[in-house]
Amino acid sequence: MHQQRRNLIIFLLFFLIVFCANTTNYSASWHFDDYPNIVDNPRIHVNDFKLKKFKEALFAGFNEGQYSGRQLYRPIPMLTFALNWYIGKDNVFGYHIVNNTIHLLTTIFLFLTVLNLLMSPNLKGKYQGNEYAIAFLTAILWAVNPIQTQAVTYIVQRMASLAAMFYIIGIYLYLKARLFPSHNKRLLFVTGCLLSFALALGSKQNTVTFPIALAVIEILFFQDLSDKNTRRKVTIALTIVGITMATIFLILYIEGYITNILKVYEKRTFTLGQRLMTESRIVIYYLSQIFYPIASRLSFVHDIKISTSLFKPWTTIPAILTIISLLSIGFSQVIKRPIVALAIFFFFMNHIIESTAIPLELVFEHRNYLPTFFLFLPISIGLIYLIEYFKKKNSLIHILLVVFITGIIFSFCVGTIVRNKAWATEKTLWEDCIAKAPDMARPYHNLANFHYQKAGEMKKAMVLYETALTKKYVNSNRWHSLTFNNMAVILYEYGDYKNSIKYFNKALEIKPDYLNALKNITRLYVRTGEFSKALDSTDRLLAKRKKSSDFLQLKGFVLLTAGRIDEAIPILKTALDIDQKNIKANLYMGVALSLKGDYKKADTFLEQAYSLSPEDIFVRFARIENSVRSGNKDNVEILLKNLSESFDKDTIISSLRRLDENNIIAPLSQTILASAININLTDITSSVSGVKNLDSACFEKR
Repeated sequence: MHQQRRNLIIFLLFFLIVFCANTTNYSASWHFDDYPNIVDNPRIHVNDFKLKKFKEALFAGFNEGQYSGRQLYRPIPMLTFALNWYIGKDNVFGYHIVNNTIHLLTTIFLFLTVLNLLMSPNLKGKYQGNEYAIAFLTAILWAVNPIQTQAVTYIVQRMASLAAMFYIIGIYLYLKARLFPSHNKRLLFVTGCLLSFALALGSKQNTVTFPIALAVIEILFFQDLSDKNTRRKVTIALTIVGITMATIFLILYIEGYITNILKVYEKRTFTLGQRLMTESRIVIYYLSQIFYPIASRLSFVHDIKISTSLFKPWTTIPAILTIISLLSIGFSQVIKRPIVALAIFFFFMNHIIESTAIPLELVFEHRNYLPTFFLFLPISIGLIYLIEYFKKKNSLIHILLVVFITGIIFSFCVGTIVRNKAWATEKTLWEDCIAKAPDMARPYHNLANFHYQKAGEMKKAMVLYETALTKKYVNSNRWHSLTFNNMAVILYEYGDYKNSIKYFNKALEIKPDYLNALKNITRLYVRTGEFSKALDSTDRLLAKRKKSSDFLQLKGFVLLTAGRIDEAIPILKTALDIDQKNIKANLYMGVALSLKGDYKKADTFLEQAYSLSPEDIFVRFARIENSVRSGNKDNVEILLKNLSESFDKDTIISSLRRLDENNIIAPLSQTILASAININLTDITSSVSGVKNLDSACFEKR
């Protein structure tokens, strides 16, 4: 009972400290990868509590504007995002509540894991009476460290935090299985451990290191390495593991997986060798951030100079030597100080996936969330030892040490609060990045894209895009093309179609298979009436992905707008055969059949489009127009009543304005709809102040 009460008090302390430290993150806005993964991801947008809908969320992967729904993609966090969406749609508060709760649970299980680790055979009795203090200090120093803000406050990085939570739960259950005397309960703990590993893998693939982590813990804390026979068995086991891993690598190489990974380097601004050298410096920089985590050293974007040789920059060799030295210390302390060995091995082992050969972006602070679990354990042991030592000597130094530790925890909390303020809005985040990495292009591009362009401040956005083009890109081909694409969208909004086409083509010159730019230029060619060029663009898209329902419906739309209805219908049918829930394909098929005079069949497709997207006003317009064409006055009245109940007059008028000749939304009749809705055409065609074109929302930016 005493132990349970003590645990409860500690858990309440964790709750108060962790949630207070993150008190400024509950209203932090969406950022960067939040948009394609959550905000703009249709498979996450669950509106009905149906199993089928949540099952779709498990296949919610995003790739260059496409949500194919064919591949399982980090299903556990995606499922939680779907639940969040069902409860609160795009309100960030609920997402932050979940993220902070995951962080709290991870902190609690880190505490419990350390507590059980200190009771393992190789440590039992060594820290008698201080286990709780050590475990608490380890967990709280990890939890409130400001470097963790990127994994906690950046909503999409629930993938990283959830994976880490299941990882530490798995380790905890493994320790319980090893320490518990009952065979039946051991089996239960082992089952839970395996399930945790599966859930961790289902959250993020970097947790593949979990079995290695268990092996390290088993060797360090449960095997008597002073015994010669044990050392021989461990050596044999490690040799088998090494051979197995080498065999797996060889199989992956033969099957072409390694070659495919290495091909990605062609799109990067660094080679494999340069990445490995650079990452050695980055990992050491991570360590400096962890132990000196002031807000001015933390950023979403870092300007990292690429190591082109062991001597350029000169810090490359010292970084490599530091890593070798730390690993050497780890090996030297395996028997005497296994906790030191664990802290070192665990940190580097869990940076292997994201900080070595795989050609990911060079640096992200959230990558430290999992590797830092045990970094503060040896430090906590040292601090608690000093407190006990000076306490026995009746020295006031132990009080000063307690004050010092409290001050560190408090300063970490303040640092977390300050750092979270940078995550408040898109503007604050990217301005913070510009201040800390002024020579990098990404913050200028993203400040333009995610803040000024969304706010309609196009001139400021254009200036920032132009500035971005003069800066350094982490991926020159991809990011230059993104910037040109977004500039083209702005030029389109101002009606400068000639220069808009020019910039879309610039994006495509840099990256010929840039799908969003191809889709955008297709719509622009429709706007200018250049249908043959629009069809050429759709053919380029389909050459890339022949069975893309989205690309097929786009081609069908071009043909439909060009008046080639008989050619459009079979294309749209193919699109719907691939994906019956393609909203636009249903809409365009309904419009095509209505124009052919098959009103009843048209209504079937338009009703399907409406059921999939009841908030889409253009689907409602299509249903009204079809009923007008068919002469079904009763249905027109019902549909008009529903329209007026769902949208105000200003929204209806502004939407009708977008339906002019060669519009890029749907080939609907502005005249028929205006007459049916009883709105004067002069209201619709009146000029819109500020921006010439209102249909630019159809264009895709990133």
